Amino acid sequence: MAYSRQTSRGFSLVEVMIAVALFGIFTGVLIQQYTQWRLRQIHNLTTSRQFAVQNALSQYVLEYGALPCPADPAIPPTAPTAGQADCMNLDNYDHTTGVGPAYPPNISWPHCNANQECIVAGARATIDNPTFDPNTGQRTYNDPVLIGTIPYVALGVSLNDTIDGWGNRMTYAVSYYATDPNLFNYSTLGGAINIEDFDTGQNKIAPMLNNDLDPGYQSAKSFMFVFLSAGPNGRGAWNYEGAQPNPCQMGVPIALDSTYTGPSTGRDNENCNNDSTFLYTANSSSAGAQDIYSTATGPFFDDDYFMVWQLDLSQDAWMAYSQNLKRAGNKTGGKVGIGTSAPTVNLDVMGNIKADNVQSDIYCDETTGKCFNQQLLSPGLDCNNGIMTGIANGQPQCQTMIDSSQIQKPQQCPPGEFVTSIVNGVIQCNFPP
Repeated sequence: MAYSRQTSRGFSLVEVMIAVALFGIFTGVLIQQYTQWRLRQIHNLTTSRQFAVQNALSQYVLEYGALPCPADPAIPPTAPTAGQADCMNLDNYDHTTGVGPAYPPNISWPHCNANQECIVAGARATIDNPTFDPNTGQRTYNDPVLIGTIPYVALGVSLNDTIDGWGNRMTYAVSYYATDPNLFNYSTLGGAINIEDFDTGQNKIAPMLNNDLDPGYQSAKSFMFVFLSAGPNGRGAWNYEGAQPNPCQMGVPIALDSTYTGPSTGRDNENCNNDSTFLYTANSSSAGAQDIYSTATGPFFDDDYFMVWQLDLSQDAWMAYSQNLKRAGNKTGGKVGIGTSAPTVNLDVMGNIKADNVQSDIYCDETTGKCFNQQLLSPGLDCNNGIMTGIANGQPQCQTMIDSSQIQKPQQCPPGEFVTSIVNGVIQCNFPP
């Protein structure tokens, strides 16, 4: 009688090593994919919040006619003043003379308060709003710029809306004069903030041109505001609680030329060193070969994420003022054209418009600048179907309208008589007195 015996054997050491290696490869791929997915989620969250803040700033300009001042970045969210716009006692600053209680030469630059909101010297004096020394008549100081964090209370958004994907508050800087509704002009005055990017023609970082301004006013160093994320390393940013885990390295030179090899720990110091110059850094997914974004350790390191310097003007240009629904407001802060893509005044109309019901406080001749107030007109006063040719002493000057549709032509009076009137299209004749 024969017997058969089956034997079982385990995995060999080589097979185990192969299995472990394959598992490691698959795990590594999964970890890499998860890491990339996580980075995309962080980037998308940061971008969406920046767009939300951009829209809130646009709505603020519509309602108040100017941009808000920044908030103090180090105030914890539980404090009653957290997220409030703070103009740092510049309310008495004179935009015409460029002097004030908190303006040079009374203080040194930059001037920061206890909660680290700062006043810094702007990159320029605005075109139509120069600052100068009243004693000598010479321009000596540029317009001030305020730097802090986004004033979420003033904008009507939450603190979370101003936090980037890495848990830090986004930086917000604004030209101070642009917070004054009496001076704010988005299309011609510009601002005093300098934004720089990589200029491939010069092979170095150089100031950007502000294309938001009207063609005759476009220039560098003329941006009104900017807000940005400090990126993954959060250098110089303030976190949710109002702390600064990774302070900015003040005084560190910035590598502007692509061949720079001098001492520097990164270009991203430029966006937190309390001056009015900022580097525009696109994220790596949309960057070109010469983009400033770089995670390489050394003088070119800059992981700051995205930067916003424009209002959201993509929607309807007109909206009713919230305080008076009978008044229309131009929410672009610039010029609007009807029938033209190149308006030259606040409302530029090419062609005919119709207004069935129009009210105005004042009427002006744009050529001469002469105006008269509506109070000169008494309620209900008109020319009884005549034509108003002017106003004198508060009274309309009228001309009788003549219906010429039924005039019979030709008509003439008999010899020796003259036309004295027209009745139902028929001339009336009479002898001279």
